Amino acid sequence: MAIVVLLVGFGSVIEAGLPLVTALLSAVGGLACLGLLASAFTFATVSSTLATMIGLGVGIDYALFLITRHRQNLMDGAGPVHAAGLATATSGRAVLVSGCTVIIALAGLYASGVSFIGKLGLAAATTVVSAVVGTPSPWSRPCSA
Repeated sequence: MAIVVLLVGFGSVIEAGLPLVTALLSAVGGLACLGLLASAFTFATVSSTLATMIGLGVGIDYALFLITRHRQNLMDGAGPVHAAGLATATSGRAVLVSGCTVIIALAGLYASGVSFIGKLGLAAATTVVSAVVGTPSPWSRPCSA
């Protein structure tokens, strides 16, 4: 369903597919890290499903931050390389703040006092960290082109 919405919104297969590919790669990386954490912690079987859903959701969202800003920069007359640098420098900060907020909120599930719920939050936070790391660095500077 996400590909249909993105195709309608962007009108381009490449622009619609880029957020999905980025989110999928981030989710796979997050699940790999979750597999490593599973050697130290016991997770419920539903943890990987929840982590995948949240990881895909935030991964698509973070990619959309950058793509929308890049498109706006192109419409404002910037060259493709300069527009990409500007998008990364500006929207990258939004991705970082948003990701940290989500990670803190998921870590707050430990406040419930139920370890099962806390571990679900840890599993989901792992894929969110992966989604944030999977986006370009917010400290990148625009290229002079």
